[in-house]
Amino acid sequence: TSGGTALNLSGITIGAAGLNFSSVSTTSATTGISLANVASSGGGAIALGTVSLQGITSRGVDVTGTQGAALSFNGLDIGLNDNAAVAFDLNGSTINAAITANDSDVT
Repeated sequence: TSGGTALNLSGITIGAAGLNFSSVSTTSATTGISLANVASSGGGAIALGTVSLQGITSRGVDVTGTQGAALSFNGLDIGLNDNAAVAFDLNGSTINAAITANDSDVT
C-alpha cells in the first residue's frame, strides 16, 4: 500500500471461527490497520499474526468506536514516518474485549 489504509476491518462482525492472518505488512500507508465498531458473534476473535507496518504517516493501528472482538498480534512492529503519527490509537474507543501483543516495537 502506498497511502490509504492497508487493512480496514471496520464495521464487521467476527463469526465464532474468528478471523486469522499469518501476517500483515505494509510500507508507506497512511494508516496500517483500521478497526471501527467491530463486533463478535459466538466469541470470534481477530488474530493478525506477525504485523509489520512501516513508513506510517498517520496511525499504525487505529481502533475507534466499539471493539467487541478480541484482537491479538503475535508480533507488532510499527515504523512511523511523520512527527505527528501515532503508533496505536485507542482515542474515543470502547474496548469490550482483550487486545494483546506478544511482542511490540515502535520506531
